[in-house]
Amino acid sequence: MDIGRLGTCLDLARLACARQEPVGALGRLRSTALVLRAILAALSTGPAAGFAGLAPEAP
Repeated sequence: MDIGRLGTCLDLARLACARQEPVGALGRLRSTALVLRAILAALSTGPAAGFAGLAPEAP
């Protein structure tokens, strides 16, 4: 997993959440969905389905 890419994706999600100014439970749910999508996007960009840093090394 590329930590720099994850940080960038989370920063973009935070900016999107700030612009929306969530109101009530639905707004918080949308904000949470944006953050989760950012995390999944960061994980899916690496080699081997994005889990290069998490998979055990091959012998």
